[in-house]
Amino acid sequence: MWPERLVTEWKICVGTWNIGILMGILREIVDVMKRRKIYILCLQETRWEENGTEEMGNGYNSITIGCHEQEKLLFRQDFESTIRTVKEEQKLIIGADMYGRVEKRNDGYKDVHGGHGFGTRNEDGAYVLEMAQSFELECINTWFQLDKHLITYESGGVESQIDYILVRKADKKSVMNCKVILGETCIKKYSLVLINFIMREHNSKVLEGVLDERLREVVKIEKQQHGFMRGRGTVETIFIVRQLQKKRLGWNQKLFCASVDL
Repeated sequence: MWPERLVTEWKICVGTWNIGILMGILREIVDVMKRRKIYILCLQETRWEENGTEEMGNGYNSITIGCHEQEKLLFRQDFESTIRTVKEEQKLIIGADMYGRVEKRNDGYKDVHGGHGFGTRNEDGAYVLEMAQSFELECINTWFQLDKHLITYESGGVESQIDYILVRKADKKSVMNCKVILGETCIKKYSLVLINFIMREHNSKVLEGVLDERLREVVKIEKQQHGFMRGRGTVETIFIVRQLQKKRLGWNQKLFCASVDL
């Protein structure tokens, strides 16, 4: 356990929100962020096609990545490629409208699905759970929500849960809560989803960095080894193994895997 004086902690609020269109409601969005002390807010369906950074006011900036309708077919491929670029020691929080319903039943996905969901699972919902398994992520909505607070979309009597926040399994213990916020008048159909996340910084990392660099000068590992070394994470390996499993199952063939810890 780290001595208390060596650890600095602070809380940040992170959210995700499908707003339909950003034009005309930018000031209202900023007001919501300021009032609810939201540090990072992931916005979907802004209808902005230009990429870049723009000042929103009150000290908030927007980083926009737009795309055309025909490019959305490549979204999943680009999305997964982006996840792979995030180093394992870095924090990863994903907030997105995935158009998927994961439902309450979590058979086969108990490692990423906490047993709270709404509606009937569809193909996009299955993708959310499979993607989470491949990248060792947790679907936070399904661990914290009460049934009456699961719905993130409501219009004309139609209710659904399609907005999710995902974090690494190792960081799940840093999530204090997850809740759906109802009643924000600037967006009628979609509800705001928020988590409170504890950030921790170890002040001893400077010493760790010096020791790490010195050890790397004398310790070498083979390219086939993974884990606990810079650039040798296990995310890519896990993804490859899962793809092999799916293909072998599809061909009704056996697959033998061996993990060696030397």
